[in-house]
Amino acid sequence: MKFLLPVLIIIFTGCASTTKSPQSLNWSGNIAYEQLKYEVAKDYYESAIELAKSSNDKEYKSIAMYGLAKTEGRLCNFSQAEYLLKESIQIRNELFDTGNAKITQNIFELGRIYIAQEKWDLAFIQYNKAIPMLEKFDMETLDPIGLSNLLKEYYQVLKHTFTEKAHSINLKIGELRKNNPNEKARYISNLYSKDCT
Repeated sequence: MKFLLPVLIIIFTGCASTTKSPQSLNWSGNIAYEQLKYEVAKDYYESAIELAKSSNDKEYKSIAMYGLAKTEGRLCNFSQAEYLLKESIQIRNELFDTGNAKITQNIFELGRIYIAQEKWDLAFIQYNKAIPMLEKFDMETLDPIGLSNLLKEYYQVLKHTFTEKAHSINLKIGELRKNNPNEKARYISNLYSKDCT
């Protein structure tokens, strides 16, 4: 019995360490994404989605779909990215925003997918939904340069859709940067390349 107990502990410890969760798989996907290992990230996100589905974890299904959509965007698979983002937004509409995920980021990301394809009218719809949502986060106080970067994306969309409003947004960008000369953006966003060759 003295010999059997350490063996059982090793077996159970080994089992516990190999157990995956949607959270851990999504986290591994995020790391691979940041390292630009997009095919590896895809595998992790897809596994996270499947595991979240099987455990009826809508939160992490939506979060992993968001990660997978961004990855597909980096690979210029824009139609797949669009599909995933629409699905994740639909799920997030049924959930409360959390510290881990907010519907606003999904909407902005869908707008960026449309920018990459120069679908300006569709991008305008998404940015027009997301920009007013930023007020509840008090982003102008907490992250004025991050806000100015988002407004710069919006400005790019407005130049192709609603030029009258573009001027006022451009003035707001200048004001935010002038009033916060030493600030750095906390929220970093990146537009998608149109050329993945």
